[in-house]
Amino acid sequence: MSIDLSVWTGRNDPEDGELGSRLHNKVQSAEEATHPGTMILGFACDEALPATKAVSAHTMDRQK
Repeated sequence: MSIDLSVWTGRNDPEDGELGSRLHNKVQSAEEATHPGTMILGFACDEALPATKAVSAHTMDRQK
């Protein structure tokens, strides 16, 4: 599975050394991980409604 890591962006403060590191600096794909750690799993939010068979608030308002 190919992961687009370009979406993980943010401010960089290299002058602060390790204290300037943020999540977007550390995130890597599971295939590249060399140490145990925490994994973030998810999917595009527009896929959530069909995946959970939920209805949006907009749809519910129209059904009243």
